[in-house]
Amino acid sequence: MAAHAARLQIDRRIGPLRELIETQRVGESTGLAFGMSSGLGATAWPLGALAVAITAAWAVGASSGLPLGGVLGALTALMTISASAPYLLALSTFEAVADSARGVSALVAQAEDVQRRTARLDETGLSASTASQAYLIVTGGLTAALAASALPMLFTKGLASVDLLSPAVAMSGALGLATVLVYAGSAARAGTRGARGVAQEVERQLRGFPRERGRPQIPPDYTPSYRNCVELTARAALHRMMAPVAAGLAAPLALGVALHLIFRHHYATLPAQALAAFVVVAALTGMAAALALHATKSTLSAARRFVRRSGPARDFDAAIASDAVADVLGNAAGPAAHLLTKAIAVVALVVAPFIAQ
Repeated sequence: MAAHAARLQIDRRIGPLRELIETQRVGESTGLAFGMSSGLGATAWPLGALAVAITAAWAVGASSGLPLGGVLGALTALMTISASAPYLLALSTFEAVADSARGVSALVAQAEDVQRRTARLDETGLSASTASQAYLIVTGGLTAALAASALPMLFTKGLASVDLLSPAVAMSGALGLATVLVYAGSAARAGTRGARGVAQEVERQLRGFPRERGRPQIPPDYTPSYRNCVELTARAALHRMMAPVAAGLAAPLALGVALHLIFRHHYATLPAQALAAFVVVAALTGMAAALALHATKSTLSAARRFVRRSGPARDFDAAIASDAVADVLGNAAGPAAHLLTKAIAVVALVVAPFIAQ
């Protein structure tokens, strides 16, 4: 259901796409603002459906009378949800293949029929990727959140619940929220720096060509150098993200150790509660942020695909600019938030036995 709800974002009949195209005619900033507002609103249906399903599964498991029956019910629901993962994983790769086919056809084939077919294929790939990525985000976030339910099993000091009214526990959850958002922002910042470096490199390579109306006139036999562009993007993806990755993974470790050293004599269960709150809030934040950014990217990308070059140049330029921003948000910040939540859950499960003593 979450996947189908995400796909409705790019439906021209009932989604916000038609209004977005009209808004982009006003300017680039208004179109981008409308796309981001649509992305933020798109988190309601997937999270609402997930909340109903997991709560019902938890209630059924708890009513069985089995030890940790609620957790067992939630895990059973997660296994059921994950059953369609192989199909949707295959479906998520379709957009990359379709997008590459359209790019190659633009270079080697100028026939109108070929361009029309590849454009249609590209639109189908976007629809498939929108649904599959939403499913993967929800499944990953749910897995990370349920990992916090396993933390009480690793503690032997009678942890039965998490007291969110405790300042230390509540602020630990807030720290999990901040960790995910800071890491997502770092990924987006690295993406913009990489794009800026590539743009400067392209400008350097085209500097010697004559210009007409501000655009360089490139000879048909000119072969650009891609090596520097690849090195720039690789440097932005690896070197600039090493420190944020280390900080994100060290956050639950530092939190657990610090609270264990401070409260182990007077509040033995507080480190466990704080660590569980950190993981749960981080998982929910990462899931919501990834869904919102993915919906923003899908909506703006669909608008760019539906605005043809045959229309006014201003509309096409606004769609291209909004799509470029959406690519940074949806391809960098969104996946970063999604992946960090699962990494945080793994680190918390590794750290928990050492601070449970």
